Amino acid sequence: MKLNIGPDQAELSSNLAPKSKVETKRKIQQLPQPVAGSSLFHPKPFYKTFPSAQQLDEIKKTIRETGQPELVPTIVWTKPDKKLEHRLIHPEISVRRKLRPDGDLVPCSLCSGKKPKCLSFYLLWSSDGHLRVVGNICGPKYFGESIFRDMRNFAKQEARKEAAQDYLLDQLPLIHIGINDLNLLEPVCINAKSATSEFRRNVPSLFSRLSDSMQKNEGNLVIIKKLDSSYDSPAGIRTSMSGGESEYEALKVAQIQGGEFLATSYNPVAKVAEIRSAILRFIKTKENQLSCEDALEYVVTLSDNEVIEEAKVLKSIHQKTLLLCDRLHKIRIFLSDSNMSELKIWGQHPENEFRFDFIQEKNFRRLRVSWEESYTIPPHNRFEVPKLEYLGTLKKSNDSTIA
Repeated sequence: MKLNIGPDQAELSSNLAPKSKVETKRKIQQLPQPVAGSSLFHPKPFYKTFPSAQQLDEIKKTIRETGQPELVPTIVWTKPDKKLEHRLIHPEISVRRKLRPDGDLVPCSLCSGKKPKCLSFYLLWSSDGHLRVVGNICGPKYFGESIFRDMRNFAKQEARKEAAQDYLLDQLPLIHIGINDLNLLEPVCINAKSATSEFRRNVPSLFSRLSDSMQKNEGNLVIIKKLDSSYDSPAGIRTSMSGGESEYEALKVAQIQGGEFLATSYNPVAKVAEIRSAILRFIKTKENQLSCEDALEYVVTLSDNEVIEEAKVLKSIHQKTLLLCDRLHKIRIFLSDSNMSELKIWGQHPENEFRFDFIQEKNFRRLRVSWEESYTIPPHNRFEVPKLEYLGTLKKSNDSTIA
């Protein structure tokens, strides 16, 4: 695998690409090693400044895929001078033992590569221009616990800031598209609110029993059946609410999904308004910094904390929209034919004391508890979430280091 770290190094990396464990072990042994008992091994510096994100990503990818940092030619196995500038690279890397030659551990540069010690480690850049492998035990011992802890915290903060900067540069020029997305989403939210409100109002007894089933039985629809006196039920079934024996058992006959439809406190229309308001506030304060040309200039003027806070605002907008879409999807599931079939099984079970009908014709579906209580189920397409050009891309642009 070639690394994008210079022609000489890339060629060396390609030559060291593993073909088998035996071949790998032989090639590792051929790598330049320090003279025993000496610290005079000083290869040519690879990185006079801290490596770029692209270089580090390719190196980390190589290590994770091969499990062998020894195959990265820019990593050296000598102790660094403590007086140099040192920066850990976040996050730490973990490799699978089955990828290691003979299942051995990874050596640590602070031990001069002599003692394989770990499967999780950090990469360390030092101002002598080299990368090193640093184990979580050797690092605090070599640099001191307090200094190493500060190095880890700084690395984590830098990674968080860089992720936030990248996120802002990607998202700032696109945020205005979010308003168009909300305009597409709002009619679905109105339909969802109307459907849930009508269900509670038109079939209150069914609503109450289904809500109870979701809370107590996780969506399992049960009937209470009296046991035969000679029947020896499994442990746990013939227990009463007080913990004693009972003559009844709860028999599961069906299960419903999309129980969020029954939530009384959730208002999808209000959520759309909340997200729209957040976008408009953000756009208003950045109205001159939302083009691709100005985004970079704007981001570099922010302090570290401001970069992270700005990114968190945008990410929150994405997350709220994703949760809203997920909620709408579950409402659609509740009103689906398959869910209604489960309700029908339960509602028409001969031993269910609470009976109701599910009536289905070509373009008509209805739940009827009595002449006073009935609910006409709206068509599926009213609850289909449209494809969102910007707000629906959270999974692609999500970065957990921002939060």
